[in-house]
Amino acid sequence: MQKFHRLRHQLQPSMTVNQMIVLISDGKPATINFLLHLTKQMDEFDFVIILSKFDSIGLTGSNITRLFYDYCHSSVETYKKVIYSLNDTDSLNHILRYLGIVHTV
Repeated sequence: MQKFHRLRHQLQPSMTVNQMIVLISDGKPATINFLLHLTKQMDEFDFVIILSKFDSIGLTGSNITRLFYDYCHSSVETYKKVIYSLNDTDSLNHILRYLGIVHTV
């Protein structure tokens, strides 16, 4: 399994939503398109909360879309539930192991 190392907490309060999308997507066009599509399915505040959750756990780039397609089987409702469950340590650790993400300090 490939391990992904990424610093967390890269989003800044002064950033626009589009800047956050580009940063959290690691500039990957497929992830940018996915996140732009996701913005149309929820209000901006909830979307920024989701981006903040991604940033706090180091979930970026293609792992964002992998979580949706592979782990959540392309279900937006399941995706939202999984993202909101990231406050639970066991769920978070399971998802990070599934995606092969390790944190760096």
